[in-house]
Amino acid sequence: MTAALVLLAEFAASLGLGALLLRLLGLGKVLAGPDGSVFAFILGFGGLGWLVFLLGVPGLLTPVWLTLLLVAGIAATPLLRPALRGITPPRLDSIGWTLAMLLVAVASMDVAEALAPPTDADSLAYHFATPRRFVEAGRIEFILRPLDGAIPHLVQMTYIPALALGGERAMTFWVMVTGWMAVAMTFRLARPYLSLNWSLAAALLFATLPATVYAAGTGQVEVRMALFAGVAALAAGRAAASGGMGFAALAGLTTGFFVGSKYLGLLFAAMIGIVLLTGRRPIRTALVCAGAGLLAGGQWYVWNAIHTGDPAFPMFFQYLGKPDLGLWNGEQDAYFKSVYLESERPLRRSLFNLFFFPVLASVAPPAVTEARQVGFGPFGLLVLPVALSAAWLLRRSIRRGPMLSFILTCAGFYVLWFLTGTPQRLRFLLPVVPLLIVATFAAIHRVAALRPYLTAAVIVSLSFQFAVSGLFAHKYVSYLFTSETRQEYLKKHLLMYDAVSLVNSNVSDSDTLLISERQLLYYVHAKTLFASPHTQALIDLRPDFDDPAASYRQLVAAGITHVLIRGTEGPMPRLAQTDCLTLVGTTPARVLGSRTFDAGSAQTVDVRLFAVNRDGCLRN
Repeated sequence: MTAALVLLAEFAASLGLGALLLRLLGLGKVLAGPDGSVFAFILGFGGLGWLVFLLGVPGLLTPVWLTLLLVAGIAATPLLRPALRGITPPRLDSIGWTLAMLLVAVASMDVAEALAPPTDADSLAYHFATPRRFVEAGRIEFILRPLDGAIPHLVQMTYIPALALGGERAMTFWVMVTGWMAVAMTFRLARPYLSLNWSLAAALLFATLPATVYAAGTGQVEVRMALFAGVAALAAGRAAASGGMGFAALAGLTTGFFVGSKYLGLLFAAMIGIVLLTGRRPIRTALVCAGAGLLAGGQWYVWNAIHTGDPAFPMFFQYLGKPDLGLWNGEQDAYFKSVYLESERPLRRSLFNLFFFPVLASVAPPAVTEARQVGFGPFGLLVLPVALSAAWLLRRSIRRGPMLSFILTCAGFYVLWFLTGTPQRLRFLLPVVPLLIVATFAAIHRVAALRPYLTAAVIVSLSFQFAVSGLFAHKYVSYLFTSETRQEYLKKHLLMYDAVSLVNSNVSDSDTLLISERQLLYYVHAKTLFASPHTQALIDLRPDFDDPAASYRQLVAAGITHVLIRGTEGPMPRLAQTDCLTLVGTTPARVLGSRTFDAGSAQTVDVRLFAVNRDGCLRN
């Protein structure tokens, strides 16, 4: 009951904050329109994350202050009355009812996921683990770690009220609800250009994309960043067409929320600026947008700059970084960029690969792209020739119409994403996929002769994606309708989970554990130092490092009291063969190949917990 009340309170607070912001921007007409409640939630969702940061810096992440924040947002909900008056029940025909029921079926799978314990590795490593750490500390702490520590955390800040006031269940349902708001936004973006049925089909297609199914019920931020991308592109298009400062400010705020959620937002911001510069009053609208964007998204970059010198750590560390931060230095920075980042870019950056990548990602994607597991389904490949034909036939109207903003934003974001050397994980493009779906549907639908091809592509794609969704949801449904316990479920579906009980039973709150299993961070209670060869400089974990005495000195200097070790290769396993480490316990742990299926044939490895010998070692 508490979790449900907190969920409703945070949802209402987001609506209220968003309605207030729309009024302050002079966009009451948007609030009174059919999009009002959805856009209010999106704006309030970003505003909530922004305000939680302000509470977290001075150490006010307490139940009292978080409750007051939600109450303040709820107090603004009367401003939603115009939006509520604009809501009328849709009249559905048989096709519409079928599509609506399919959406309900997908939603029921997501409810099952929200009721199961979290097992997504990235969520457990930082999307959920970082909010839990901040809640326990009562404040925001700087985490000096690339990729998942010293990064923008605006979306994750919205998880904090749910977790602090309603526990894990409220948090998992919050991510489910915010994921579904991206589906609702896709529907609202499509509605001015498509019929009710086609708008439902566009929303259903987005809801069942493998990348959406994978991310919507986890802490992954990309599907939630789609909320900001959709409103920003729409507002930028309206600002470019009218020269209106209110829409320019709305585009800036939502773009800023995107920037405050992930570094990729910087690329998106560049494209929003280009859209504005093609319209009326280009300089004024661009300046207003930039100012609002800096206000909405700049705080995490200032936070990084204060602690590291680099606002986009570690992107510009070699130029702006402080000389030696302990966990990070120039040598570690160079190693990280030359080894790890290069491994994340399997395709050479070239014009040929720029155009070839979408086809490759659909047919034979490199493993690093994750496209086989969390891709975008077959729809893009199926409609590509038809979409290009429609674009050519409508080229004059597109140049003058509102779809130009969607197309420019999607195309430009993709080009910048590929050519700037960003890790080539396909799901990083998910924030702009609703824009692409709506633009594709709208263009093909306007050419009557091409509609049968669109219908066929949608039917084939949905058939495939529903099958994938069902397979993905199988483990959650099984958990709900069997006698499987929480611990049994986690042991079955979370890599190395067996080690958690070993650690929690033997490592106290005053100890510090060196751990290289990032997926366990959320469930481990003790203070940890997550270490890999790429993420820190205190303890050298490069495979070829072979100096046990130096490894021991590094552990002691870092204040490490315990070490969790898997395998027999590398600096720590070699150190375990000396008297520097004392064995505390061993447990077999399952190594899984899939997070979706029950790996009945999964291998088992021994995981060992060691205590660091503080009295010295290697005397002989």
